[in-house]
Amino acid sequence: ERQQVANQPIEIPAPGESKYFDEEIDAGLARLGPQLSSFMAFNYGGNQDSVEENVFRAMLTMNGDPQDYPESQRLPRAEAIKWQEATDSEMASIDKHEVCEWIDEDQVPAGEEIVSSRLVYTKKLGKQGQVTRYKCRWVARDMFRELDFNETYSPTAHPVSVRALIAIAMMMGYKMYTSDVRTAYLNAKMERPAYMYPPKGFERKGKLIRLHRQLYGLKSAAKAWHNTLVAKIKAFGFTVVTNDDCMFTIKRGDSVLHILIVVDDILQATNDEKLRQEFLAFLRKDYEVSDDGLLDWFLGVGFTWQQDGSLIASQTAFIDRVVEKFGMENAKP
Repeated sequence: ERQQVANQPIEIPAPGESKYFDEEIDAGLARLGPQLSSFMAFNYGGNQDSVEENVFRAMLTMNGDPQDYPESQRLPRAEAIKWQEATDSEMASIDKHEVCEWIDEDQVPAGEEIVSSRLVYTKKLGKQGQVTRYKCRWVARDMFRELDFNETYSPTAHPVSVRALIAIAMMMGYKMYTSDVRTAYLNAKMERPAYMYPPKGFERKGKLIRLHRQLYGLKSAAKAWHNTLVAKIKAFGFTVVTNDDCMFTIKRGDSVLHILIVVDDILQATNDEKLRQEFLAFLRKDYEVSDDGLLDWFLGVGFTWQQDGSLIASQTAFIDRVVEKFGMENAKP
């Protein structure tokens, strides 16, 4: 019987006890060999012996959010509680979708590569830069596993398609809406199991994780989820637009619904709210799908509806973050 990770007590290790992160960096750098070393030294300068590791670590620490579970619980109590709730929500989703099970280390087949993992904590921001949600994602660190391109490639909507759909909606007088598929990748099955070290804060002596469903960070996850969602969309009756594999349309009499998918976000343009709600209900038979209402925020761009039905797009939150990053909040225009 599977022992789901979400049902296991969290045992926080002592500082320095978790060694998987450093070991994988060393193994990955050894495999990449001199090519990455030469590239990084040429483009970024500095100490060639340590520049690659510094880049890896910098990528994990640049956003200011906690880098692992123990760190999230060392923050002030009010903040720690919010991150704990986010962690509990992620583990509940892992359990609900039966993503994985604990196994003994000796159960891993010979020759199977074991990837490490981490909990990624981020704050989801609104169009004014305000925090709207504390998010936790269990992410596999699958950088070095060698897979064929055809096993990993997944299309995503082109920015031109986003602008085109908005322009069409404004021209035709359609309303636009957004939806989000929660824990999207967990809905896609794996063709064969993968093996993984647990994240820091969840280690159990002599135990590893066997994955039965896709997890964020796996090289195969994006393609598997895209194929799963597209099959569901086509089953409703949508046809794909010729020039973009992520844009779909359906017409029933005078009713029209256009959708555009970007991983787990769905942008919709329609003249029939009943048809849109029917589509969302169809998706909810298999997935947890939100209805975020009229287009307000999409891919980092804020939208404001005008009385004449037109839209104004802005990136105020992004501009404010850039200004703050470079310490120019008090600069004169």
